[in-house]
Amino acid sequence: ELCEYCPLKFNSTSHLKTHLSVSHIEKSISCNSCEVIMFDAEGIQDHMSKTHGKNESQETDSETCDKCKEIFENVSDLRNHIRNAHEPPPNHVERENTTLEESP
Repeated sequence: ELCEYCPLKFNSTSHLKTHLSVSHIEKSISCNSCEVIMFDAEGIQDHMSKTHGKNESQETDSETCDKCKEIFENVSDLRNHIRNAHEPPPNHVERENTTLEESP
């Protein structure tokens, strides 16, 4: 099964559905002025500029993620995005500067 949004191919429909959910649908950005949906901030900004004559700074009722520049309709959606995309999971343990020692 081929993904309609990127060049990836999957052996089963369930794998394709999982990929779509994780890689495309959950990351989609809706245009505030029409029904268009894009999968990255650059795409929606390009659409807004070409279709509606607006740029990111003119779109005052939207919120932009400082880390990846994705655009959200409201602060709540932005906060959810930051929590899910840019913060470690709740049970995540940082081990970057930790040395594990073997027991005797």
